[in-house]
Formats: sequence, structure tokens, C-alpha cells
Amino acid sequence: MRVRKTVRSPCGDCLLELEGGFLETHSTGGKTDAWLVLPESYWKLQDKTMGQRSYIPALLLAAFCLTSAGPLSHSPCELQPVGTGHPVQAIQINFTALSGCASRGTANLPQEVHIINLRGHASEGAGNTSVKVELDLKPIHSMQHHQKPLVFVLNSLQRLTWNVKAENLALNIKHIFHVSSGSEVYFKTTNFSLSTRIIHETLPHGNEHLLRWAQKKYRAVTSFSELRMAKAVFIRVGEDSEFSDTCKIDQVLLFKLHGQLL
Repeated sequence: MRVRKTVRSPCGDCLLELEGGFLETHSTGGKTDAWLVLPESYWKLQDKTMGQRSYIPALLLAAFCLTSAGPLSHSPCELQPVGTGHPVQAIQINFTALSGCASRGTANLPQEVHIINLRGHASEGAGNTSVKVELDLKPIHSMQHHQKPLVFVLNSLQRLTWNVKAENLALNIKHIFHVSSGSEVYFKTTNFSLSTRIIHETLPHGNEHLLRWAQKKYRAVTSFSELRMAKAVFIRVGEDSEFSDTCKIDQVLLFKLHGQLL
């Protein structure tokens, strides 16, 4: 047995086949009515799960008919390209990690040391403005608030503007950022920037050379990440007891590292 339910449709006269039924619409005097005809068992299921209310969400109808209300179209249900004004937008996020490592070697030292070595090249903005990269810092999942001083080594061949966002990091803790010559570092949190020192210098570009440079300066490294050029980098700060004593750059270990850092 089939039953007929009255709903509204954004398109004109059209007939759409659905699984187990069909959607039928008619336009009269600028008004469009639609009927969704499905087996009675379908509506019983909907009544049971929706608290005795049978309805079709407007979003479902919009997915079937993307034409605007108005005069009858020659193509009743025509798919159109999704522009920037469309309420539903798709994004794609890719992991860009190439290699890296993590260690608990800084656990007994006064600071954590995190190295980011960006590879590749991104198109510069208008007027040869530097490329912007968001650096998002949060404590690891096992830590609500981070209390330890941080040292970041931000290396890239290309001139960059690093926009740093810090969450749940203790205030009035001194941090140090080593950044490649020509690049800049800005902070979205004022309190974080007041206790931060920025050092511009020429940094080694090879992974092992950069790692040894930091180890010589600070004795140990908490994390090392070699990444392809990206618009945003997410780092979880904090020392995990499961990591090894020393940071040895590897591709396999990086999956575990980023599984906990991201």
C-alpha cells in the first residue's frame, strides 16, 4: 500500500524516482505542491522514530531539486555548479607530514623544543607579500594547561608570516621562537606575545643538520616535523611518557607523533 504526503518543493513540475517510491510536484499559479509517495512501511518507520511526526526536511528536497521557484523550467531538476555563495561548502584537508620524531628527552630540562621544517613553495600574495601560515598550539590531550617554557624553531626556504594562536598555555611563561631570516612571527593572543622572544637567524635546512643545531643549543628536542608547505600547522605541546628518550627522524614514527599532536 502507498500513502501520499504533502510537502513543499523548490522546483516546478517534476517527478523524481526514490527508493521504494517517488516525489511528484505540480506548479499552479506560482504555487508549487509536492507529494512524496512511498510504501506505508516507510512512513510507519518515520512515525516511530520521529515521535509521530512525518516530514521531509527542506534540505532533502533541495538536494533533489536545485532550480529556483518561479516559472516552469525546461529542465525541471538541473544540477548547477556550487558557487561561493552556496550554504554548503566542501573543504579538503591533507596530511602534509614528510618525516619527523618525538621524544621525552626534554622532560628533565627547563624547556620543550619543537622544530618545524617547512618544504616547498607557495604563491605569494599581491605586492609580493609574504605567505601566511597559521600555527595553532594546544596542550596534549592528557594535559589541561601547559606550564613549561617553549622553544620553537620555525624554518623555511620561503619568506613566511607565522600567525601563532595559543590555547590553554600558562601566562607569564617565557617562550623563544627561532625563525628563518626574512620571516616574521605574530601572535593572536596578546598575553602570549608579551612573554615571547623572537630571534631571526640563518638556520640549517637539512633535517639532520637542523636537529643537531637544536640539540647542541638546547641538549634535547621534544618534536621534529618536516612538512610540505601548508596554510595551517597544528601542534600539541607537552611531553608524552610513551615517546623515546631521543628524537630520531623517521617516517614511521611520525604517524604516531601526529596521531597525538593533531
